[in-house]
Formats: sequence, structure tokens, C-alpha cells
Amino acid sequence: TFLKKVLVHDDSNIEAYNKIAVAYLNSGNWHDAIEYGEKTLEISAQVPQAYITIAEAHFQLEGNFEKAKQIIDKGLCQNPDSSELWAQKGGYNFPEDYFAFRHAYEKALSLSPNDCAIHKEYIYLLLLGDDEEEAKLHYNQMLLSNPLFEKSFQELKKSMFL
Repeated sequence: TFLKKVLVHDDSNIEAYNKIAVAYLNSGNWHDAIEYGEKTLEISAQVPQAYITIAEAHFQLEGNFEKAKQIIDKGLCQNPDSSELWAQKGGYNFPEDYFAFRHAYEKALSLSPNDCAIHKEYIYLLLLGDDEEEAKLHYNQMLLSNPLFEKSFQELKKSMFL
């Protein structure tokens, strides 16, 4: 691929390693996703997506949430202000530890209050947890930071469960 050719000329290209890792993850090639994610982190521990990729690949291989959580926690030690890592941590804690799930998502949203993707993930998980009132409250909070969001709460809810 093009990105692998880039690495032939520049074997310290973090972006290329990380994009290859994500591509392998998206194609279900878990071992290579881990390998390229780890190569990314060898160059720089400051790439939150690499931790997410490695955690998700390990989870897909082993079905082990605890290992995935440990990888995310390691990423948070290096990148404590990463909303993506905090959101991933929240997802891995749902539904077993509802308090930790809520805390992680609230931290993610405090870091990236305008990130619609994180807002929608949080609302979706709140709805899965039968906490519709909290989901509605959070939807209203999302509208404060994203006033142009085009769906009503009911439309959003319906689209999530099609």
C-alpha cells in the first residue's frame, strides 16, 4: 500500500504507522493492528488512537475487557486530556460499572464539549442502560454546545435503534 511505501522512506512516520494500524483494525486483521499500533507508540506515546486500536484489537482477539481497559488506562497516563481515550474507557465500563462509565464520558465531554460523536455515544449508552431521563437531559446539554444539531431527541433515539 501507499502508506507502507512511505515507511520504506521514513520509518519514523507516526501518521503512517497509525493509519495502517487503524486500517488493519477496520479490516479485522487484529494481529497486524496490534503490531502497527505498538510501532506507533514506540515512536511516540502521545497518539491516543494507537491505544484505542491496540485495546480494541486485543478485545476482538481475546474478548477480554480487562486487558482493553488496562491499555486505555496506560494511554490515559500518557494522554490525560484525550477525550477519545476517556470515551473509550467509558464504553469499556458499560454496563458493569455504571459510575465509572458515567464518570469517563463526563470527563471526555468536559474536554471536548462540542464533539457530537462523543455526545451521541453517551446518549446511546444511556438509552441502552434504560436511563432515558438522563439521556434527554444530556441531549439538551448537547444542544447548548451544538445548536445546529438537526435531530430531535425522538429522531435521534429512533435512528440509534433501527
